[in-house]
Amino acid sequence: MSQLDLQEDIYNYLTTRSSVKVYDYVPRNESGTYIVIGDTISNPHNTDTSVGTENVVSFHISAVHEGKKRCKEVMKEIETIFNRDTSFVAVNFLLEHQSTHKDKNGINTLGLMRFRVTLEN
Repeated sequence: MSQLDLQEDIYNYLTTRSSVKVYDYVPRNESGTYIVIGDTISNPHNTDTSVGTENVVSFHISAVHEGKKRCKEVMKEIETIFNRDTSFVAVNFLLEHQSTHKDKNGINTLGLMRFRVTLEN
């Protein structure tokens, strides 16, 4: 599975389960709370019996004019949707990192999540 295929699968899976908008690219003047599918880092994950990839996928959460609580609620939602979910195409979808901080203006809360996604072809 290519990075593009993985991103499309994540986008389709997340948009049908998330309570907020999901983007690959945020439209100009977007407001409210939303998720952006971030970069993916892929490495071969091959064994004697299988061929696959191990990927690190990031999600960026933006709570525009909302506080840390709202951002963390969306992060918990993403974690619940993906963490150890066996119905998604991945062998494993494990949360590795999450953090929140204010943007440079101190108005919006931003969240970052990284998941390790193991795929077998």
